[in-house]
Amino acid sequence: MDIVLWLQAVILGLVQGITEFLPISSTAHLILFSDLLGWKSVWHKTALDAMQFGSVIAVFRYFWQDIRQILQGAAQAWQERDWQREEWKLLVG
Repeated sequence: MDIVLWLQAVILGLVQGITEFLPISSTAHLILFSDLLGWKSVWHKTALDAMQFGSVIAVFRYFWQDIRQILQGAAQAWQERDWQREEWKLLVG
């Protein structure tokens, strides 16, 4: 990968990271930013998809303990038929 593509990827990755948790589309930010700077290329769609997937992985990694606790609690609620359990309500709710 040449330096220009690498720099584009780094800059777009920063845009993705900064805008991911705003209540507006981070994908739209990536597309808008790319279009404004004229950064259309063959790898453009694939790169944007990879950045979105990376964000999903990062969120799962960050919240993994919480996700695991909810899943385990919901499984226990299912076994005990305890539909009022907090983890069950979070999972199905």
